[in-house]
Amino acid sequence: MQLILDDQTLTAGVLNQLYGYADTVNTQVTGTGPANLSTVYTIPPNEPAAGSAYLLECGGSGTWGSTAQDMGFSLYLQGLVICSNMTVSNAVFNTSAGFRWSLSADLVFESVGPAGVVFGGYTATLTQAANHIVPGTVADNTVPVADANTGSGTTIDTTANMFAKVTVGFASNTGNPTIQCFRSTFRKVA
Repeated sequence: MQLILDDQTLTAGVLNQLYGYADTVNTQVTGTGPANLSTVYTIPPNEPAAGSAYLLECGGSGTWGSTAQDMGFSLYLQGLVICSNMTVSNAVFNTSAGFRWSLSADLVFESVGPAGVVFGGYTATLTQAANHIVPGTVADNTVPVADANTGSGTTIDTTANMFAKVTVGFASNTGNPTIQCFRSTFRKVA
């Protein structure tokens, strides 16, 4: 993050370093996916520099299926999977249970250009809504989930538009599992 000195002339280039967007578009996913869960945000071509960072946050609610299904989140940038390694087990909640969830994902650029490198990951929390006593009992819990790409990062072309999004999918749509996103925010933070 660039520091602004007391004798520095403030220009649009200095002031436009950090920004954010927010929306309340309702997105619902009921299938195997991966399907867009968050709003899709665009990082403009050539905007990131080495050390730039972006934060995508989203949250909402859902219903565990009457036939419980595994569920997995994924973080994408420019159509590439940044991370998608963790699966939320079908046994974490009672069947047909309501739940609330929140997810925070970050993207940090190590290098830029046609073969730039980005590191990313997310943390998510799911809590069964029927019982607000945490940790509760088995299948009536708060479930933390975390994922990140490998130590080598993901190669990305930063000279083109980069579309950032969180997706989700269930192992099957049997039992009508549902997850909804009610809010998304996206910020350039460094």
